[in-house]
Amino acid sequence: MALQNLLNFLENGSVRTSVNFPRVDLPFDTPHRITLFYKDRANLWLDFVQLLTDQGLTVKEMTSNAKNGYSYALINTDLSVLSQAEIANLRQLLQDHGDIIRFRFLTNPSMNPEL
Repeated sequence: MALQNLLNFLENGSVRTSVNFPRVDLPFDTPHRITLFYKDRANLWLDFVQLLTDQGLTVKEMTSNAKNGYSYALINTDLSVLSQAEIANLRQLLQDHGDIIRFRFLTNPSMNPEL
């Protein structure tokens, strides 16, 4: 079970069972996914959605959960609509965001899209 949970986290970003991390699971049915681990605060979702839409991304689905003042989010999208320079810019914007602790861009292993 522990190995399967680790594999789900690494490949899909899903957290199903954890002692100290929020439980978050969402079907990964888009070419890409952005995962965000961040300090929880009111209306932060609006910041994330605005940041992504300003970069030309469509948020297909998203979900998050909080635990002990921190949240973890899964955002399904398609990063292939962006150029490599735009992806680099998005990475920088997320890195510079004061509330985000860590983020990842995942490629859906069952769709095999190029980034």
